[in-house]
Amino acid sequence: MKQRMGWTIAIVAIAIVFVAATLSIGFVTGTGDFWRLLQGDVADAQIGWFYYARDVWQFPVFYVGNYHQPEGSYVTLSDSLPLLAFAFKCLFKTFYAPGSDPPIYAGIWCAICFFLQVVAGSRLLFSLGIRQPLQHLAALVLLCYAPILFFRFGQFGLLAHFFILLSLDSYVRATRTPPLPLNWWLLCSLPVVAVLLHPYIAAMSTIFLIATVIECFRIGTIDARGLVLRVCGTAASAIGLMLLGGGYLTAASQNFADYGMYSLNLASPFVPFPSTLLGRALGTNTPSISGIYQWEGGCYLGAGVLTLCLACAPVMRDLSVRLKKHRALIVLLVLAITYAISNRIGFGSHELLTIPLPAKLVGLLSIFRGSGRFAWAVVYTLTVFLVTVVVRGYSPRASIAVLAGAAVLQFIDVAPMQWDVRAATTQTSQPTVSVATWSELIKKHTKVFEFPSFECGGIYDADVPGGRWRALEIDWLIAKSGLPNNSAYLTRYTKDCDRERALAVADHERGTLYLYRSTEDIGAFLSRMGAISPACGYLDDVVVCSPGMDLSSLK
Repeated sequence: MKQRMGWTIAIVAIAIVFVAATLSIGFVTGTGDFWRLLQGDVADAQIGWFYYARDVWQFPVFYVGNYHQPEGSYVTLSDSLPLLAFAFKCLFKTFYAPGSDPPIYAGIWCAICFFLQVVAGSRLLFSLGIRQPLQHLAALVLLCYAPILFFRFGQFGLLAHFFILLSLDSYVRATRTPPLPLNWWLLCSLPVVAVLLHPYIAAMSTIFLIATVIECFRIGTIDARGLVLRVCGTAASAIGLMLLGGGYLTAASQNFADYGMYSLNLASPFVPFPSTLLGRALGTNTPSISGIYQWEGGCYLGAGVLTLCLACAPVMRDLSVRLKKHRALIVLLVLAITYAISNRIGFGSHELLTIPLPAKLVGLLSIFRGSGRFAWAVVYTLTVFLVTVVVRGYSPRASIAVLAGAAVLQFIDVAPMQWDVRAATTQTSQPTVSVATWSELIKKHTKVFEFPSFECGGIYDADVPGGRWRALEIDWLIAKSGLPNNSAYLTRYTKDCDRERALAVADHERGTLYLYRSTEDIGAFLSRMGAISPACGYLDDVVVCSPGMDLSSLK
């Protein structure tokens, strides 16, 4: 009992240190410099949350009516961590004064993710029987300093890798000889809860749930009725929550049909991320076929795990026997990695093969646009497998030496990514717009209309300095002021652009701030329709107009 308590205290202490080394206090509390000016995906998530928090309760419960007008939207489509958004909206509506800013919970969530990465990793190693302190600590470093974890900072829902580790732990417990006690409630709840955080994490958790259920049925620890109840019960619970929350069916129906655009490059596991130590030394970039974005499927293993691959070669005996009992999991992981690679198969910048697929199949496979992310389940499973091979294939002393050496290499290689994250959480992004001028202008209005909205091309594009993501800086200032807006950056596009063009030339309403893209095509269209007056101004490469106000002094 004392030994178990000692382990618990040690792991909790390691987890706290890991969080402190990765995130600043101001970032975690939502009050630090990081949150003053937001850009990109971080801005997108907070914009959705601010609108959701201030909106009245509606059904479905994740619906947001004062955002992405006139269509409205869902907090599920802004990557705002719907489960936490719901909980914190309850708190905001109950305890905060009207007109106050909603609390920022994303920092707390990130701290939870890094903390539970350590806890879940340690639990998994205990289930594997790796309890020698030095072996355990070294293996824990390999699981926690996974480059794919730090690589996702900024897309906070995708930091929940501990769900993958907990799901893998349940599988390990079920397949040990003899099997360890298995908490079915925990295993079946992981995909359900993950649905309310990020669909990709839910899907990867489901891989291990299905493998565990199949294996337990094979060895006779559950019968056919138990199999059906677990699978159908989990699916029904997840579907029920998706219908209650709303937005999920919208996401599934609005298909980009771009399967393969964000896939896994075959060279990716071996090419260091630019921010790792090796990446900086070698000047490498995440490999990608020209014209697509395979950085999304980046899954560099790290110097330590790659070294472990080599160290396992001499002791990789009876591999087929070892893997035979894991047939179900292997099949599912092969399907996952095949899906991640997609029909556009590339190695580095070379496209080796493109497999033509029927349009309907492309549409179906595009439900998860970033297919390359599914490699994460394979990366963690491979890491655990390699650690197990070393522990069982080498003598205790030799295995400690091998694992410790791999852990040191992994830490040295990946720690710069962690330090970059820590540094980012202490700093305010450099603005590309005039924050004070925009804030003052926005305060004088009750509504904002952007033409084109983000989904219909955006007020910034390739012909306007800064690129289309620059608009999110302005949208964040609008969201902080609480003004309704027609523009939004969502995971799925639902904007009626034809209706928006009609609204752009309709009679302008007093109190509404109109923002127009400063390109010739938009200018010609609006001038032809008489929508721009001499009283309009020009601010940060955007034409700004407001009925009853002379903004011509803005140049």
